[in-house]
Amino acid sequence: MEIKIHKDRVGFPMLQVEPDLYLHWLPITKIQFEYFLCDAYDRSFDLRWYEEVLRLNPRVTPARISPANYWNAFLSAVLPAEAQRFAFWCGDGFRLPSGQEWARAYRILSAQPVLALEKELGDLPPRLRELVLRTEDAASEAARRLGYRRSLADQLLMRLGFLEWVDAEERWGAMGEPFPELCGTLAAPESGEPVYPNRPDAVRLPCLGFRLVFVNGKS
Repeated sequence: MEIKIHKDRVGFPMLQVEPDLYLHWLPITKIQFEYFLCDAYDRSFDLRWYEEVLRLNPRVTPARISPANYWNAFLSAVLPAEAQRFAFWCGDGFRLPSGQEWARAYRILSAQPVLALEKELGDLPPRLRELVLRTEDAASEAARRLGYRRSLADQLLMRLGFLEWVDAEERWGAMGEPFPELCGTLAAPESGEPVYPNRPDAVRLPCLGFRLVFVNGKS
């Protein structure tokens, strides 16, 4: 698989999975979202909002990421409309994936071996580079303990990460396999079928995060 990378507004990598489709390497991190919070003029995203989110999924610095807490580096407990606001801030072509796009990406990446990250992603800004490399070490160890054989999809945390918001035929669904400590195993990504959280526009769940796709300058 030829590796082609696109970077988002913060400099975080997105991997090409189809000719015109790039997928965030990992679910959206708190570091990425904090850039948005510093730049957002929407009063909905104030300190009280962020404190509520952090209460459900506390923050961890890249230096302290481990197999027991790596999910704390990522943003979760967000609602779909909030994820859409972040996508709009990222720019043209960024959006939440459809359920079909997420499922296709998983099938493509699950057939590929893991990558040597020092080689492929070595030019990231230092803080993001540390987060990616430490997350890889932690997630690899967590998968080993659970007896998982990892693929490139696992390296992107499409398993043992979060349930992730997807646009599932004009309703909000979620795909992925969250780490069991977050909320148990609710879905198997290889099924290609989303789960449908109750009241997606109102209830915050610590196991629900998101990532974006970028479609070559399209919205």
